[in-house]
Amino acid sequence: MAHVVTMAFGYALWAAALGCAVDVVSISMTEQFQVGMAGLVLPGTGFGVDLRRAISAREIDPADVDSLKIQKASLVMLSQGGLTDDLAFLGDLLFEVTADGLEPSYLARKDSFPPATRTALLEVNRTLELKTYLDAGGVVLSVSGRLDPPPPDRVELEISLTFRLDANVI
Repeated sequence: MAHVVTMAFGYALWAAALGCAVDVVSISMTEQFQVGMAGLVLPGTGFGVDLRRAISAREIDPADVDSLKIQKASLVMLSQGGLTDDLAFLGDLLFEVTADGLEPSYLARKDSFPPATRTALLEVNRTLELKTYLDAGGVVLSVSGRLDPPPPDRVELEISLTFRLDANVI
């Protein structure tokens, strides 16, 4: 056990001697969208800008990011008092991320929502390396799903995303 501590301390000294440090931080952001007779509508064009802004707010240059992975995603129904009172109408919900020249990859999903559910954790793709998407530029978040039945009123939803970011900071 002492050897492990010595190795970690030695690594920290080595990194300090090189003039850099490795930071691991948590980045959180939310995106709001709507569901209605027209389907799922997520204004995902600002997602990449919002993600870069969230990284920069931590005083980290996006160019210094070594790794960016999704850790947690939750969905919350914001609408209250309408005809639709839970998420049970949603099925096969899928959030995908894409960027310039890259194929879409699943970020988070959930197959179904039990009756009376207004808040839910989503399954996340913990193996997806988002640094590639960040570097490519034009990052877009999109959503698809099955509405069974489509809600008779407009339903406001919010997805909250938490990312693990590893960066070299000088």
